[in-house]
Amino acid sequence: RLVDEKTHPDVFWIEPESKSRIIQASQVRELIQSLGHTSYEGGWKVAVVLEADRMMEAASNIFLKTLEEPPPHSMVILVTESPQALLPTIVSRCQRVTVSDTAEGSDRPEWWEDLIALLRTPAATPAARIQRSGAFKALLDRVREQETDAEKGADEEEDVDKKVREARIQARVLRSRTLMLKAVQAWYRDVAACAAGADKKVLHFPAEADTLRVRAESVGLDRAVRHVREVETMSRSLERAMVELSVFEVCLPGRLGEAR
Repeated sequence: RLVDEKTHPDVFWIEPESKSRIIQASQVRELIQSLGHTSYEGGWKVAVVLEADRMMEAASNIFLKTLEEPPPHSMVILVTESPQALLPTIVSRCQRVTVSDTAEGSDRPEWWEDLIALLRTPAATPAARIQRSGAFKALLDRVREQETDAEKGADEEEDVDKKVREARIQARVLRSRTLMLKAVQAWYRDVAACAAGADKKVLHFPAEADTLRVRAESVGLDRAVRHVREVETMSRSLERAMVELSVFEVCLPGRLGEAR
């Protein structure tokens, strides 16, 4: 409970501050200092950095020294939806753990329900897939516009270089796109799980169990597993910086039609 409330004396948290949503070097220094203190209970100390990709170069370099020589009995957890935005030297010193963030009750961006509505809608015909393709494109465009407006609003009171602002906007869009793709992956994994007869409690989207089971019955286990693999291929394509429209517009609606 204390960890959930961020009040545990041996667990230290930092996250982006100010309107610019940046992790400052001063925050990292304070965190490192806290790790050096004696543990109150259990003997271990934990540092959690939320949105770790928002560390600026100075903060990252300070943090790198701690990763190279961490204090005894300490653990550092970097939480990010954009690991590619971290310094390669930081990534090389970390163990990567992928955690699902699609559990019921988590905070959702405002576009979340629109995405789930698209996934609920079958795309069994070429016409339906084209229509869903357009809906995905419109959703991506809207998310990009929202993130652009949010970043510009955050920078209004600061003298931010145009290139820096553009980089921040791109990072925000990338985070949203990554979350969107994770939801798509989780949805098709749930379909495959239902096709295999899995219990509702193991689903990422238990509230959608009825819809998922209907979809699973229509595609069967073999096709459902194939869909999961295709979405994973889509994810790898995005990591290689393929154009997002080609991935969502061609791969998802074309390859993942429910009937073929």
